[in-house]
Amino acid sequence: MSEYEACFTSPIQAMVLIRDALVDYGALAASNNDVGLDFLFSKIIVPRGVRRGVLVEPKGLATEAESDDDDGPRLFQSMSTLSRMMLGQSKPPSSSRTANPLEGFEAIFYFFCYTVLKFHGDGRKKSESDRVHRALRAWPNADPAIAYAAKKSLMTVKLTAQNFTRNIDSSTWGEPCRTLFERYRTFVQKSVYNKITIEVQKSSTDTVDSLTQSHNFMPPHEVVAHYREIKSYFDHAIGTYSMAFYRTPVSTPTGVSTIPFPGTPSRREYHLGPATSKGMPGKGKYQDAESYFAL
Repeated sequence: MSEYEACFTSPIQAMVLIRDALVDYGALAASNNDVGLDFLFSKIIVPRGVRRGVLVEPKGLATEAESDDDDGPRLFQSMSTLSRMMLGQSKPPSSSRTANPLEGFEAIFYFFCYTVLKFHGDGRKKSESDRVHRALRAWPNADPAIAYAAKKSLMTVKLTAQNFTRNIDSSTWGEPCRTLFERYRTFVQKSVYNKITIEVQKSSTDTVDSLTQSHNFMPPHEVVAHYREIKSYFDHAIGTYSMAFYRTPVSTPTGVSTIPFPGTPSRREYHLGPATSKGMPGKGKYQDAESYFAL
């Protein structure tokens, strides 16, 4: 496994980087609804005009984990993707590449976890002996069953989640990051449970192919609703950091690449409006997700 170098020097830089990926992915998912399985952290460089794929890549991450066909690095694969691979399916049964956008939001969650658990908030890499660092080794395992079991434990075992929370470095990441982790984990936990419930209900009557088609399609307004909820977690954390440490626009972290998306605001436009007394970002030009998603 290649060395992974952090491209941030402060917690707010890291949170803005991940939120930018979320914003771009949300826009693609709402307009295309065909990007879930193409959320490939290892394939950020695509021809201009291609409206699919990964939108942000910390330096060195492209070689951090091997990709499985078109499903991205094992490290960040959703539980649905891993479950499918455990059944010997490298791709969905349908010839369509459509995938539930929730899988992409789940992949971003694992990316967030990996970042805050393997690094300190100032970008320093944690010790190899760190407990959570060792726990993360199961995520990129070549056996999808092992990776699945590790992520399932994070979603279903309270003690596992508590251990993850405790091992987020409070001195450099702070409580905003821990709160974000807990809220985002709850969102992913619910979405995973709902997907499993739907699949169980439909599997007795539908063919695998029709199940994939009906379950994976998500109306744009639902994608936007999910996007807005997750984005609010990041906005709250960034706003709290901003109130405590930052009163000026945040510079773009070095080593970050993004794919332009029509209508996507620049980072300086989108970052933060003036900090408010409640610790939340002010209303910048694109802070309102409804105006950003003019579908």
